[in-house]
Amino acid sequence: MSVDPARAAYEARFADMTLGPCGAAPAWNDLPPEGKAVWQRVAQAAVAAALKPTGERPCDCERCDCGNVGDAAEVAEWDAQQRAYEAALSALSAPSQEARDA
Repeated sequence: MSVDPARAAYEARFADMTLGPCGAAPAWNDLPPEGKAVWQRVAQAAVAAALKPTGERPCDCERCDCGNVGDAAEVAEWDAQQRAYEAALSALSAPSQEARDA
């Protein structure tokens, strides 16, 4: 069973609080689609902040006049981070099973 990142973010926000009738907030299953969409964007923002590579992609060329030589390892690491970031965002952008079942 996979975890819905939007639901996890919502429930983490209200951890140790009662959800549902007479609670601090509605239960996840009682949220309207618009509310769930907001938490989907929250989850995407959290992933972006955690995984997106910082700074510009390093230059690994040895023929131009940029002055960078031998940065291939840094470029490979940056590229791997970028791929992980894009894959995570793609997975978060796909409708959850719960949304497909609705």
